[in-house]
Amino acid sequence: MQSKNNWLKLFITLLIIWTFLLVGLLSQAQDFVISRDIGGSSSVFSFPKSRKAPQRNVAPVRTAPVRRTQVQRVAARTKVRRQYETSARVTARREKIQIIRPEDLIPRADPNKASLALTGAAQYYFNENKIEESIEYFKEAYKLNPKNDLARLGLSDALARKGDEWLNAADSKPAVAEKFYLEAISLNAENPAAYAGLGEIYDELNQTDEAITNYEKALQIDAELSELNAPLGILYFQRGDNAKAEVFLKKAILIEPDNSQTQYFIGLIEYAKENNLDAEKAFRKSIELEPEFAEAHFYLGSTLARLNRETDAIARFTEAVRLNSKYFEAWFGLGAAYYNQEEYQKSVEAYLQTVKFKNDYAQAYINLADSYRQLADDNRTIKGRYELLGQALNRYMMGLDSIKNDQAIARQFSDEDLGDIYSRFGYTAGERNMLASLQGFRHDWNEPIEALTKAAEIKKGALDYANLGWAYYNSAQIDLRANPDAARTKLLKAKEYLEKAKSLNPNIEVLTAIRLNLGITSIDLGDFKAAIDNLKPVADSRNDWAFADYSLGVAYFKSGDLNNAINQFKRAVGKESKYVAAWSGLGNAYLQKNDQKEVRRVITELKKIGTGEAVNEANKLQFALSLKK
Repeated sequence: MQSKNNWLKLFITLLIIWTFLLVGLLSQAQDFVISRDIGGSSSVFSFPKSRKAPQRNVAPVRTAPVRRTQVQRVAARTKVRRQYETSARVTARREKIQIIRPEDLIPRADPNKASLALTGAAQYYFNENKIEESIEYFKEAYKLNPKNDLARLGLSDALARKGDEWLNAADSKPAVAEKFYLEAISLNAENPAAYAGLGEIYDELNQTDEAITNYEKALQIDAELSELNAPLGILYFQRGDNAKAEVFLKKAILIEPDNSQTQYFIGLIEYAKENNLDAEKAFRKSIELEPEFAEAHFYLGSTLARLNRETDAIARFTEAVRLNSKYFEAWFGLGAAYYNQEEYQKSVEAYLQTVKFKNDYAQAYINLADSYRQLADDNRTIKGRYELLGQALNRYMMGLDSIKNDQAIARQFSDEDLGDIYSRFGYTAGERNMLASLQGFRHDWNEPIEALTKAAEIKKGALDYANLGWAYYNSAQIDLRANPDAARTKLLKAKEYLEKAKSLNPNIEVLTAIRLNLGITSIDLGDFKAAIDNLKPVADSRNDWAFADYSLGVAYFKSGDLNNAINQFKRAVGKESKYVAAWSGLGNAYLQKNDQKEVRRVITELKKIGTGEAVNEANKLQFALSLKK
């Protein structure tokens, strides 16, 4: 009989220990709920910035298209031509020519007189816009008398006009036009229309320096060609010389305030200077003059987003992509605007369009990943969150691959930006691992550890080392039963990085997270004094962190301080009335003290919660209590 009683006591003791071990395991299961900012939960991951920090709404890869359309170029060339043709100098020269209809020409023996007659016929053809005939007659006149300046200058004008025809044609031939302009200049080095034409050719070919040189040469010869101020301002803007751009564009706007292109570029200048209200005014004027101007809608949207008028910005970005469905910068702006309004599904849809039309766009992939991550936060099912986090991981990897594979793209990201991306990537991989575990899927913590190691190597900040410790701690949890030695190695790594983070004097929010993670790591390492030292200030300072109270209760319990353990478990369930692990811990502490009345009260509370987990814990306590009787 005595032997039977001894066996029974041993069984009860083992049962109590086993029950509490289950409580410890429950604390690990709670790790699947983690914070996205400094916030209450089991293990804490700290974002470098708020998880809902606004996204940039302007595409950093390049500015939106700022080139003039062919229609706009032809209109500008027509105005330049009109200004040239009506200039005082050209008018005075042509008044010296006696116009002769070709059918009225009579043979003349004197070559000088014949040359003058042919010049008159050539000018007749020029006035009738029969440029090929005009060139033919001017050439013959110049050949007869090389000293006939009226023929030479007229031929230069006709050749420049022919260059315009080739450049303005529906099947524009810039190379052919260039030959006519150069020949015109060889006859008259002071022909501003020819230099203006060359400027247009080099402008279209993106040869900015050559375009500026020729435009400025034309203006130097004839300051009345005011239509050249606008393209010069645009070119200087494209070259990054905003000061010169502003000078030319303001001259242009004084002459022609109702020019949508000039208003648009004035808007870009003000936008670059962050004079947002002036930029808004100019973009609105541009749109008023040209409602189908997609780029003006895009930049107006970007300006409004800067002014925190996201709803208005969305309307403009939407109009820009309606006008140009492949306008990836506008899709990007739309994605950021929706993200900043926490409309994450719409943000995802916009960013998917962005990368469809720009498949190496690193920032768009990163922003798309952030949008999927936010969608995962809002999803109520484990499976749904798991799948959305998988989409996020995929896009983070695509963005990081673009950065690795292209130095030009990499230069767009500061070290801080890159460190933050690796940090968010590591968090997402870690959270997905936790969800995989809940579903019984295999998972590997090497990926989040690798990403968070890179974040720490880049930024070397307390927060980054703290998050690396977080990853090692959670990685250790999957080895605790199957491979205790591996688990201990990872826990020691977690402790190392958390201590390093603590030594770097972090701010109070990050320090609080570090202490909590150090506390629960110390519990698993069996250092209950260190656990209590770290967890107590957390529990005292964070009234919203029930898990801190619970973890401190576990540390007290395992150190043998049942009274303090009971107090902390009570605080935990006082903050979260359905905190099953804390109720279970409280019941086991009372069981150790043999306070059967309180154990029964805990059993009642667990049954009220009613979940499968709660009922299971109630049954365990009920069984242990029955063995004590």
